[in-house]
Amino acid sequence: MARGRLIIIGAAVILLLGGGAAAAYFFVPSVRAALGGKPPGDEPEEAAKPKESEAPKGGFADLKAITASIRDISGHPRLLRLSASLKLDKAEDKARVEAFLPRILDAVQIRLRRETVEELSTTAGRDTLREDIRDATNREIAPGHCSEVLIREFIIE
Repeated sequence: MARGRLIIIGAAVILLLGGGAAAAYFFVPSVRAALGGKPPGDEPEEAAKPKESEAPKGGFADLKAITASIRDISGHPRLLRLSASLKLDKAEDKARVEAFLPRILDAVQIRLRRETVEELSTTAGRDTLREDIRDATNREIAPGHCSEVLIREFIIE
């Protein structure tokens, strides 16, 4: 009985010492530095820079909100409100988007009138819509280039 208690007490002491050492290593920067670890926040500058995909060279251009009448499967009219942002490859492409915005919005309106609520309610339908908006934009702003369409608002009433 005494020997069992001695083993339990010894295990508890070892666990407490190990936990204290781990806490000191993680929460006391001087202990970590003394043991050869890097203190937190000492990452290289490259890790702090945004990745190229996070900060596009050309920036973003916003499409004005579009309200379109679309039909459900039974033929009843429904309203769709769509807002999107265009990810552009070059800064000068933004001026081209603004210059051709009426033509881009017209192409999107024509595209939306062909769709039904059921088609646009699926992920695949929205992905196809994104691709079609991107393609219509690229046709209008050529030689500029839109690489991605980000949907900000998509409401069907």
